Amino acid sequence: MRVRQIVMLGTAFETKGGISSVVNAYRAGGLFERWPVRYLATHQEGGALSKSALAAASFLRFAGLILTRRVAAVHVHSASRASFWRKSPFLLLAFLSARPVIFHLHGGGFREFFERDCGPLGRAWVRTVLRKAAHVFVLSPRWAAWVRTVAPTTRLQVIPNPAPVVKARHEKIANADPMLLFLGAIIEKKGVFDLLKAVAGLCERYPRLRLVLAGTGAAESLVKARANLLGISDQVELPGWVDAQARDECLAQADVFVLPSYFEGLPMSVLEAMAAGLPTIASDVGGIPEVIAHGADGLLIVPGDVADLMRCIDKLLADPALRASMGKAAQRKVERCFGLERILAQIEAVYREAMAPGHACLEKEKRKQHA
Repeated sequence: MRVRQIVMLGTAFETKGGISSVVNAYRAGGLFERWPVRYLATHQEGGALSKSALAAASFLRFAGLILTRRVAAVHVHSASRASFWRKSPFLLLAFLSARPVIFHLHGGGFREFFERDCGPLGRAWVRTVLRKAAHVFVLSPRWAAWVRTVAPTTRLQVIPNPAPVVKARHEKIANADPMLLFLGAIIEKKGVFDLLKAVAGLCERYPRLRLVLAGTGAAESLVKARANLLGISDQVELPGWVDAQARDECLAQADVFVLPSYFEGLPMSVLEAMAAGLPTIASDVGGIPEVIAHGADGLLIVPGDVADLMRCIDKLLADPALRASMGKAAQRKVERCFGLERILAQIEAVYREAMAPGHACLEKEKRKQHA
C-alpha cells in the first residue's frame, strides 16, 4: 500500500546556514526515521545556473508526488527574499491541490523584506501564504506578534530552533589570551564592523585580545581592510566557515560569544554558544530577548551602539566569575527550554494531525517493515 509522505522543502543538508543546521538537527533527532519525510532540496551552494537547475528538478519531483497523491502535507522552510520566491511555486501547487502546508518562517529579515522589498502584489502573496497555510511556525513570540499584524487569522505556533546537544561543558583553556567569538555570515547587518570598532577601543585595556569571526560573506575583504585601518589586523582572525567540530573547538577557546546583529530570527549560533556554557552578548532584536535574560544568562545590547557593546565586553572580560555564572545559567536554560526532544514533540504533534487521514495505513506499513 502506498504510504503518503510529508514533503519537506529546504536548503541542501550540506549548505552553510541556519536552516540547514535546524534541518540537520531534526535528522539527528530521528524525525525522518519516525515519520515518512521526503526531503526535497530547493537550494544549494554554487552558481545561479546550478541553483536554478536544482530548484527546477525538485519542483518536477514535487509535482510528480502531488499528481500521484503521495503527499499528505508540505513542510516549507523559508527565509526572506530569494528563499521565499523560490518556494512560491511549490506553495502555489500545494494550495491548488489542497495539501496542508506547514510554513516554517526562518530568518530575521522577513519583516524588512515584506515592508520594503515587496510591492503590493508581493505583499498580497505573502498574506495569502500566511492565511492559507494550515500552520505557520515562527521562532519566537515577538515574530508571532508581527505576523498577526500582517495576517490576523494565521494559525500560528511558536517553534524555537533546537539547541544542539553538547557532550562536554565549556571550559576555557588556561592561560590563553582573551578571545571573542562570532559565528555567522560576514555581512554588515550582522554588526561585524561595530565589533571591529569595539575591539579597537578595548585594545589599550586588553592588548592581547583576539577576535575570531568564523563564517563567510560578502564583507570579508572589507572586514580585513577595516581591521588593518583600525590597527587590529593581528588580533582579528577570519577562519572561514567552520564545521561542527571546528565550531566546538572555537567555543572551547572563547571567553565571550558576541552577535551584534541588526536583525535576527532565533540564531542557531546563540543557542550553540549558550549550550556550550559560553556567556553571550547579543542584540535586542528578533527572538534573542526571549532567549537571553539580560544580566542573568547573557547581556543584551542596542544594535549599532558601539559604546554599549564595548561596555558589555569589558564587563565580562574583567570578571571571570560573572562569565562562569552566566555561562552555566545559559546552559541550564537551553537544556530546559530549547532541547531537541521538546522541539520535535511540538512538530510531531502537527505531523500527527496532518497525517491523520492516512495514519492507520502508515502504522500498518511500519509493522510490515519490522515484521
